[in-house]
Amino acid sequence: MLRSQERFELAVRGSQDGLWDWDLRTGDVYYSPRWKSILGHEDHEIAHRIEEWEQRLHPDERERVIAANYAHANGSTPYYEYEYRLRHKDGSYRWILARGVALRDASGKAYRMAGSHVDITERKLSEDERERLIIREREARTEAETAVRILEQAREALRASEAQYHSLADFIPGIVWTARPDGSIDFANQFWLDFTGMTLEATLGTGWTAMVHPDDLPGVAQLWTRSLQSGEPIEVQYRIKRAADGVYRWFLARAKPLRNKEGQIAKWFGILTELDHAS
Repeated sequence: MLRSQERFELAVRGSQDGLWDWDLRTGDVYYSPRWKSILGHEDHEIAHRIEEWEQRLHPDERERVIAANYAHANGSTPYYEYEYRLRHKDGSYRWILARGVALRDASGKAYRMAGSHVDITERKLSEDERERLIIREREARTEAETAVRILEQAREALRASEAQYHSLADFIPGIVWTARPDGSIDFANQFWLDFTGMTLEATLGTGWTAMVHPDDLPGVAQLWTRSLQSGEPIEVQYRIKRAADGVYRWFLARAKPLRNKEGQIAKWFGILTELDHAS
């Protein structure tokens, strides 16, 4: 018996999970030191009562989490595994993966539940950020496609002078540029000039590359060269330096050739839409 108790205590101390053991008859719960430290508490700061857990549940989740817990205890669900938030000592909330199992008597009535808590906050934040970026990229792509369509329609319908076209491009909420068939930049709109702090003269030709993140430039240059050779549209993400604070911001860049009646490339047209994350 003594050796069994020692093994249990060693297992508790060695585990990186927060362990709990709930006596359903009395409401007493054993919370391991690790369980308490996940929430920023010392061992003596949390009483061994079920209310200690319940009162730390996030208000948006408290009712359904408690219901799920009791549903397993009552035999309505075969297992207990749930993700929810518990309040940390500093007032923030930590995401917890809770697993548990009920112990039952001969009649099938649960008299005890035991399980573990794993802090999955970092994983949840990463998942949320990844989902947010995917959504933003989709939005950015839609914005870019819309802007391209509007400018192409305007260019075709107006048959305007270059000055009129450039004025229209300055109203687009993103970077707009055009290039000669060989890829040499011959126009960039006001958004580019304001964002990078460059002059139009410094941007022309290949001057724009000075503002691309050094880690991204080789890949961008390779893709651009390939598109110039094949005449195929290009879509790529890379970082551009913002003049206001020197921070590199991510952009979704799209470019496509505009062809004349003979099918030859007369001009390259591109648009860059800013994404929501920075390096």
